[in-house]
Amino acid sequence: MTRFSNPRVRHQLAQIAPDGSTKLVVRTIPTIRAERAAGRIPTGCATTIAAWVLHLRGMGAPVRDPRAPEVQAVANGVDLAVAVPAVLNVLDPGLGDDQDLVNAVLEQAEAIQS
Repeated sequence: MTRFSNPRVRHQLAQIAPDGSTKLVVRTIPTIRAERAAGRIPTGCATTIAAWVLHLRGMGAPVRDPRAPEVQAVANGVDLAVAVPAVLNVLDPGLGDDQDLVNAVLEQAEAIQS
């Protein structure tokens, strides 16, 4: 709520969400890789990925992404526990095999939805 009450912040979430498949690869995946290499679970990154997976599954603004057909195909029509590693693998092949990261993303998705 603090973010939205700040008049200097003009970007709405609907403006930030587009092109997630590009933005996440550049902005979030390197941090995830660095944190996992250090043995840490990057909760902030897990939250970002969880929100994007839920976005792909229809929560929030319409999906506007150059890879929308691909990422929505793996995010939808399956249980969230199957969707999360599939989406992670689209963003960075092999990342969905990291079960600790997948669990962190699932936990954050649950928190967002509750």
